[in-house]
Amino acid sequence: DRFLLRITSNVTGMEEVSRSIYIYSQGSDIRVISGSPIKSVMAYNLQGAMVRVSHTDVVRDLAPGIYLVRVITETDSKAAKVIVKN
Repeated sequence: DRFLLRITSNVTGMEEVSRSIYIYSQGSDIRVISGSPIKSVMAYNLQGAMVRVSHTDVVRDLAPGIYLVRVITETDSKAAKVIVKN
């Protein structure tokens, strides 16, 4: 399966809602820090296959490699490339 990552920001009236989302690796895990509640964190390999989905702030037990990670919160979304090293 192929996927498309599109990053957008939410706008409320004339005021842009800006929430910081930080994505980083820690050992074999990918962790997320967000100022808004997290709906989902999806990790894709470089071939475009989804390898893990989490509805918390951590995706656990990933093999070493490069992942595309998409985070969706109640107010925003962000995608980033993350390198996992064990």
